[in-house]
Amino acid sequence: MQLTVPDDQVQTESIDSSASTSEHAISESAQRDERRWPQTFRALRHRNYRLFWTGQLVSLTGTWMQSVAQGWLVYSLAKSDPVFGPALWLGLTSFFFSLPVMLFSLVGGVVADRVDRRKFLLFTQAASLVQALTYGILAVTGTIQIWQIPMLAFFLGTIQAFDTPVRQAIVLQLVSREDLMNAIALNSSAFNSTRIIGPGIAGLLLGSFAAWLHSGFGVSEELETKMAAALCFFLNALSYIGPMAGLSLIRIESSKNGKSRDSVWRSLREGLMYVRAHPAILGILSLVGVSSIFGFSYITLLPLFAGKVLNVGPQGYGLLMAGAGVGALS
Repeated sequence: MQLTVPDDQVQTESIDSSASTSEHAISESAQRDERRWPQTFRALRHRNYRLFWTGQLVSLTGTWMQSVAQGWLVYSLAKSDPVFGPALWLGLTSFFFSLPVMLFSLVGGVVADRVDRRKFLLFTQAASLVQALTYGILAVTGTIQIWQIPMLAFFLGTIQAFDTPVRQAIVLQLVSREDLMNAIALNSSAFNSTRIIGPGIAGLLLGSFAAWLHSGFGVSEELETKMAAALCFFLNALSYIGPMAGLSLIRIESSKNGKSRDSVWRSLREGLMYVRAHPAILGILSLVGVSSIFGFSYITLLPLFAGKVLNVGPQGYGLLMAGAGVGALS
């Protein structure tokens, strides 16, 4: 789930418009179970949120596995490219993922207020599953070419540009107003905890499965890397069943706001004007943008550092990625 902005950066401007719908969506049985849950996990007393949060744990683990496998696959394939090399291909892959996120996320925020969020998320999760399956099939058959990876990254980035705002906004319908901040914190914890688990598993699979293929079948280094990466891609595809099952079981009132007569572009313009009129929000968004561009770019080149500078292989690369998750969670 290449990845998106963590859920603790949820857009709170939709709270007032969704509050009434959210209150009706909270079951009385969840409210009666309040004493069963510690304060840290209070939002989990709501059945709908439990289903959503559990599905996210499964899916995000698979997403991080695919991210690590993709990075290592790009590095391995680009080592033999005498013109561009691994650094440029890693950068291009990251760029093609980030480009649609940058272009379409604002539109995705407007869409989040106009669609049935549960059904829309079922669609985006299914589309992400198809992307992961395509990755896996190309890799396991050995036909994947390095130029195809940025294209697949662009496709996933386009999905994420719309999926993330809707996924953040649906939380308003799953918990009561008093538990909203706890739900946001739990979303952030899920994101960062899977940021530890997923890369660790992926690094182990990339190293051990590739070694088994080489020793047992004598396949080439490039093919064993493709096969090991395919395993991670298929596991990621399987992980999307978790959130899709959870979303199918969630029972909430429709969030579709089809009565809005404003065009998407007018709503988008109003949102930008609102941000401009509130310096605090503009400052926070600017800070996030600067830190994302200059503070997290090291993640893009971690496969190169792990393979060429540190010589620690895919297992070490997975641990390096997991280390970033440990720091974020702590």
